[in-house]
Parts: sequence; structure tokens; C-alpha cells
Amino acid sequence: MRAVRSSAATFAALAAITALGSLGCAASDGLGRVCEGGCDTGASCVVGRCRAVDEAPAAIDTRRVILAPSDVAVIAAAGASSSAEGVPETIALGRAGGGTVALLLRFAASWRDDAEVLSAFVILDPIESAPPAALPAVFESARILEPWQPTVVSWGRQPRLDLPRLAAVIRAIPGTPVRVDVTALVRAWSSRRADDHGLALLVHGDDRIGSAFSMGVTGGAGPRLEAYVR
Repeated sequence: MRAVRSSAATFAALAAITALGSLGCAASDGLGRVCEGGCDTGASCVVGRCRAVDEAPAAIDTRRVILAPSDVAVIAAAGASSSAEGVPETIALGRAGGGTVALLLRFAASWRDDAEVLSAFVILDPIESAPPAALPAVFESARILEPWQPTVVSWGRQPRLDLPRLAAVIRAIPGTPVRVDVTALVRAWSSRRADDHGLALLVHGDDRIGSAFSMGVTGGAGPRLEAYVR
């Protein structure tokens, strides 16, 4: 597992990234609601959440930490999934033919339990040559409640999840990383709950094509966690 840290002064560039809006579900985690194609007067959609125009997702005195997953698996109702040989090179999220796809991730935090997590995102890289999806992908996030092993997990043999919650609705743009807000889940790591075994991102299949993302098997960084802590 690797960790890369740099000054959070670069967060101004991240704050300029916008994501398409969502289903209008109000978030109950105090982080602002997931965007709905536009936000109320005085707010704008920044990294998938409606925020005040002068509010960045994290303060400039935070440090940026990038974590690669210690374990990763892809399980799908239909189509490519992880196997004993490893994860697929790419995954299609939101494709109707693939049904629901769940990306299971486990990370080892490199910060102290008493550190403050201002924001955290799972980053996915769209495939450059993939055709664009007609519809944005709806991401839900959930805490994984049971132990799991990447080499044996499957759609029929998957760990139990907490209640999934709307995390983002994003139209993937080739060359632009997708950030899915998982701040509330990452903040909970400090409690070291016995039933906390990572996090899952779930995307339901609604589009004819879906959005293709790199898993970093033969190229690219693959899924990773970006956290801003102090």
C-alpha cells in the first residue's frame, strides 16, 4: 500500500472541478446535499455537493493524502467481475447490460485516529477512448460490514453492506478524474468499529453504454482514495 502527501494549497484546483447533479436527495451527514443539476442561489456544485460559492471542500491548512487500496474487488450482477486471477482491466459502470456493479475497496489510513478528516473522495479514471454515456452514473456508497477476500468474493457470495446512500451522480468525461464523496465513511474509521471492513461503491445499470473506468491493472493509477486531513 502506498501513500503520497502534498500541500493542500493545491486544493484550489480541486475546488474548480464540478460534477453533474443528482436525484435531489438531501444529505444527512452535514456535508451539503448532492447536486441536482444546479444548486440554490448562492451555492454551486463543487465535487458533487452543493456548497456556498466561497466554500471549498477543505481548508487550505489541510494536507492531501492519496491512498491506494489494500484490497479491491469488482462484483457485478452480470458481466465482468473479479476472479481468482484478479480484477478486470476496466469496468463499465451504469451500463444496463451489466446490471448493478459494486466496487469493494479497503484502505489503511495513514493518519492518526484523532486527525480531522475534512473531506475524502474515491477517484476513478475514465477510459480515454471509451464512447460517452448518454446518462450520468448514479453512485451509492456503503460501509462493508463483513470480512471479505478479493479472490473469492462474487455477486452470489458478497459481504453484507450497510444501507447504501446516494454519493454522486456524475457524467464521466475522458481525461477528467471522477471524484465520489465518501467523507462520512472515512471519518468513521477513527472509531475502529469491529464491523467496518472497507467501503463499497454501487452503480445501477441504466445506460445503454455506461461509463468505462480503468482499474489500473495494465496502466493508469486505478481506484484510489484522496483525503484532506489536519
